Amino acid sequence: MENSNSMFYPVEESKKEVCLGLEFSSEDERRAYFRQELRSRLPELKKIEGFPIGEDEDIINLSDPPYYTACPNPWLNDFIEEWEKEKMELEKQGKRMPDSEFRVNEPYASDVSEGKNNPIYNAHSYHTKVPHPAIMRYILHYTQPGDIVFDGFAGTGMTGVAASHCKDTDNETKYLIEKEFQAKYGINPLWGERKAVLNDLSPIATFISKNYNTACDELDVLSKADILLAKLDSDFNWLYRTKHSNGTYGKITNIIWSEVLSCPNCNSQIIYHDVAVDSENSEVKDVFECDSCGIELTKEKTDTIYVTSYDVVLQETVKLPKYVPVLLRYEVSHKKYYKKLDEDDYDLIEDIDRYLANNWSKVPTFEIPKGDKTNEFVRKGFRYSHQCYFSRSLVALLELQKQIGNDHYELRLIFTSICQSLSSILVRYNLGNRGNGPMTGTIYIPSLIAENNIFKIYAGKVQDFVKAFKYIKQNNLQRTGSATHLIEFNSDSFDYIFTDPPFGANLMYCIHPTNHIL
Repeated sequence: MENSNSMFYPVEESKKEVCLGLEFSSEDERRAYFRQELRSRLPELKKIEGFPIGEDEDIINLSDPPYYTACPNPWLNDFIEEWEKEKMELEKQGKRMPDSEFRVNEPYASDVSEGKNNPIYNAHSYHTKVPHPAIMRYILHYTQPGDIVFDGFAGTGMTGVAASHCKDTDNETKYLIEKEFQAKYGINPLWGERKAVLNDLSPIATFISKNYNTACDELDVLSKADILLAKLDSDFNWLYRTKHSNGTYGKITNIIWSEVLSCPNCNSQIIYHDVAVDSENSEVKDVFECDSCGIELTKEKTDTIYVTSYDVVLQETVKLPKYVPVLLRYEVSHKKYYKKLDEDDYDLIEDIDRYLANNWSKVPTFEIPKGDKTNEFVRKGFRYSHQCYFSRSLVALLELQKQIGNDHYELRLIFTSICQSLSSILVRYNLGNRGNGPMTGTIYIPSLIAENNIFKIYAGKVQDFVKAFKYIKQNNLQRTGSATHLIEFNSDSFDYIFTDPPFGANLMYCIHPTNHIL
């Protein structure tokens, strides 16, 4: 694996972990103990409305109890009881007022404009995130150190990140917030740690939130990722191998696929890339000519060609739009090259299809429900989630997931960040002008698709997350379930509730692909 220097990372001796008054020799021992406890409590927890749909063992394997459960969390009151005792200690130290004396005399009424260019926000592309510095302003205004904050629509957990950063944030953010508070209230905010309890109905959201709200050793994550990627590079480098002009082999970084259209005049097949792409000017022409009859066309005037093939996962024939590979982007000795596919490249695609056919039972899939945004998939014939990936990407994702396993939470988090936005058929080929990626805010299947090297983009995402992990300060609590059925909590458990509810039906949270890939 290039740039791998895992052997030089320091390895700390394992420390004993104390959790809810119990002492464990390691994190794994703690997790195993509480997973067994969670298993015994599932029958009662399943009676709570909004309990996630899933197999018991999948819920347990996804959970990291007692801090995070992929279902209602039976230990929340135990933590809150501990936190209430910590409040009393903070009062003795003069770091907070008694609850009876703390007053907020006016609402926080100010436009909040916060940039999105910070490592935590940028690491994961999950929709509708709010930058945590924006939420910090509300928490600092309405709470004091030691207070317990609850977010019932927490998404990826930015409220928890904001709560932890009220104790220790970067100098620039601290300066800006203090400047705003001085101008508005004539005082600085009360800096100090707040605790957070986070809830969301979506298992993928709470899983991402768990990782953003659990402190970790970023160097350990980097070391594990290097070992993982070196193993994959050794065993599956054949997935992305192509022959260079001098007979040596290069590593594929992108495979460009083009939709095949039908000319309404002569009924011939048109490879959209070949007639519409102006490579010299790096642009796609709005008007192009049929390369058979010469008639001028636009994409809207052509017809989609569908092909019938056997779907090895569904074990049945399906009809899908026709796409063909037209271009490879690859690297040799760190130099970038483009080429049209040769015989070896087409043979490799057939080899990958055969490999997938022999391993089809390992591919997770679900039927895509009809919805406001998902109709684009259904309208074009993509009825199941696995159909949104080319065979090479499916194989790479399967093997990557297999090597990660169940307990490497940070590596699994990074995996979820590439499953949709960087590896599916939504990734548009942008002719090198800017990075390839999906159209934001919608579901759009482009006519020119860039199939990425899964291992390469995962390695890039590792670097993004290592930067983000440096900013994760404390452990907050997670539960998964309905915000209308929070029956685990005692009354008066929270000091402040931050509410930023979901946007509604325009985003289909329930069918995020990683809910099922995990």
